[in-house]
Amino acid sequence: MIEQLGESGPVTRARDRGDQGIGIEQSDEPISPRDGRRLAHLFDSEGECDSHRQDTAAAFQWINPKAWLIAVGAISAYTAGVGAHLYLQVAIIAALSVAVSFSSCLTWAACGAAIGRWLRAPAALRVFNVLMAMLLLASVLPILGEIWAELRR
Repeated sequence: MIEQLGESGPVTRARDRGDQGIGIEQSDEPISPRDGRRLAHLFDSEGECDSHRQDTAAAFQWINPKAWLIAVGAISAYTAGVGAHLYLQVAIIAALSVAVSFSSCLTWAACGAAIGRWLRAPAALRVFNVLMAMLLLASVLPILGEIWAELRR
């Protein structure tokens, strides 16, 4: 378990030891935020190492409501509904969805890896967080403007 037991108390620390796996040790040295971020994803809520977490997360996508809405919307909008070619139409939509999903996942992974190298510096992380906050605010402003215009009527 990665946790700190007070300002000066002992710390249970998990270390990534490369080929030897994850090691647990007691230390008086505080855990750095970088250690916590790098190792926290390897443990479940009880602090036990869970090697099947990625498989579980992938299987959990089967109940993702956004994915089901997209699938139902695409099938209903882009198929004829009835006929001999319905299964072919569904197969084409499924193949296109897999191709688009795969390429977008690869793009997000590559961008995430590139940004992750840049964000190791605390100043760069701060700039990135401020920039993302400003973009989020900028994306909300048009919506708030429309709401304000409706309220003024």
